[in-house]
Amino acid sequence: MDSVSAFCLLSSRPQSVFRPAPRQARRWPVAFASGSFPGFRTASSIVSGRTTSIQQMHETYKQAPPHIRIGILEFLWETRTDIPKRERLELLAQVLREDDSLKVVEYAGRWFAQGTGDGLKPLAIPLHLKWWNENKGSVD
Repeated sequence: MDSVSAFCLLSSRPQSVFRPAPRQARRWPVAFASGSFPGFRTASSIVSGRTTSIQQMHETYKQAPPHIRIGILEFLWETRTDIPKRERLELLAQVLREDDSLKVVEYAGRWFAQGTGDGLKPLAIPLHLKWWNENKGSVD
């Protein structure tokens, strides 16, 4: 099951081994770059140029199925370096707080840990959020 709430019911968190993004998600950064989104027309607004705001990306993100949400986050983190790191991390923190897909949260946790250097495992959600609340003022 791909549910954060089900995961939270577990008493111990398994050791996580990095896995490449699912095959469907790996296609999306390429699709974002080319503007081609088979079966998901709304996402085309994300690549309409560098003017797409993080708020517009988040609105599109909320409408997308989990495998596309992973691609949107990867596109945001890896490609949209024109958006300040603090704003991108804030969106990842919001995903950690609100998204119910365990896979999406795991990938958000990986990019969050990479961006903050907090040294935490991807699914250490409460610890990531605690770190963010204590340190977001010092992130560029």
